[in-house]
Amino acid sequence: MSVAPTTKPRLVNLAWVIFTMLFVLSCGHTPVTSLYKLSKISPETTDLRKLRVAVQIPKTFQTTPKGVRLNLALVASKSAPTFNERFLLEQIKTTEGKRLKSSYAHGKRHFYIFKLAKTDIPRFERFRKIQAGGNGIKKRKGNMTIAAHVCRTTDVIPDQIILSTFLKTSETKEFVPLILHADILEELETANINEIAPRCKGIH
Repeated sequence: MSVAPTTKPRLVNLAWVIFTMLFVLSCGHTPVTSLYKLSKISPETTDLRKLRVAVQIPKTFQTTPKGVRLNLALVASKSAPTFNERFLLEQIKTTEGKRLKSSYAHGKRHFYIFKLAKTDIPRFERFRKIQAGGNGIKKRKGNMTIAAHVCRTTDVIPDQIILSTFLKTSETKEFVPLILHADILEELETANINEIAPRCKGIH
C-alpha cells in the first residue's frame, strides 16, 4: 500500500512513512487532520529511540516472523547511486495499545506496536548522514515505507479486512493515524488474498 498525501506538507526530505502490504490504497484513507501533525516530523533529527509504529488488524490475522519492516531508500543521482537500508522492527508490549484501542476501536481487532531495535539505531544514523550529503555530494532525496507481513489464522476469508496504521515520533508525542479503517478488499480481488495474507503455518 503506497499512499500519497493530498496536501503537500512542510519540507520532509524523507517521504511519508506509509504502511505497505504489497497492495495500493487510495490517499483518501489518510485523515486530513494527520497531515499537519506529520508535517512537523523531521527525519533528519527525530529521536529514533522514540519512533513507534502501530498496526491495527483483525483478530483473525497476525504478523509473521518476517514481521514489520522499515525500508529506507535514497534516489540515485549524478554523483551517487541508489542506496537502500531495511530494518526489522521490534514488537513491544506497552500500555499504549490500550489507549489506542480506546480512541480508535473498530470491531474485533488487535493493535500491534513496534519500535526500531536499539542495535539498528547506528545503521539508521549512518543512513541519515549519507542522505545529508557533504564532500561535494548534494543532499539526497529519499523515501521511507513500512512493510507488514501478515497471515490468516483461519481458512475463512472475511467480507472485509479493515486495517489502520499509526506513527508516533518525538515530534508528534502521540500516535498519528496514517491509514484509518481502510478495507483492503475494496482494492483487491479476493483471489489475491492468499498472496498478501497466506494461511498461518502451524495454526489450526
